[in-house]
Amino acid sequence: SNVAFNQGLAAWQAEDYAGAIKSFNYAHQNGYKGKQLFEYGIAVASNAKDFDALLQFAQEGNKLYGKEDPQFLNQIINYYLQTEKYDEALNYLDKGVQEDPSNAQYYALRGIIYDNKKEAAKARADYEKALELNPNNGLALFYEGRSIASEAGAQQDAYDKPDYEKYKRENIDPKYREAVKYLEKAFEVDPTNRAEALK
Repeated sequence: SNVAFNQGLAAWQAEDYAGAIKSFNYAHQNGYKGKQLFEYGIAVASNAKDFDALLQFAQEGNKLYGKEDPQFLNQIINYYLQTEKYDEALNYLDKGVQEDPSNAQYYALRGIIYDNKKEAAKARADYEKALELNPNNGLALFYEGRSIASEAGAQQDAYDKPDYEKYKRENIDPKYREAVKYLEKAFEVDPTNRAEALK
């Protein structure tokens, strides 16, 4: 299996992505379980735009290393988001929550799925649960802040009474300030959130 893994690396370097995927799969089927196999498999499958292979490597990596490393779960959920398979994503995350109810990442990711399904109340509940379990969960911080800002923006757009400035000062501005607190902390915890926050 080490030979097949090394053949996969060589194929990847030669930009023979299909050959690399085949070799990595062969290595896995023959007992190779190193974390790099799944990380490299995901990278190669992404380069090849073979999203079924990407999902397979992510699922196998998540089975073996999911408790210690959320990257595999993130890849699975990204696959479901990109293919708009929200119900499959929810089923996967619901199962994860049942198996490991103290995993904040499951709640944060499920919140993102609910956001994509336009179910804001469920999304917010999951972000809040994720933050209760882990106050430094970058995903939950970012998306909770974004949800609050979005809610404030919708309120701002919908209000058309003469006392708008007073209403804004008392009801909308505090929400934006609350959103900023979450977004700043999200950036502090994970600087990659900054690019998303600036969109």
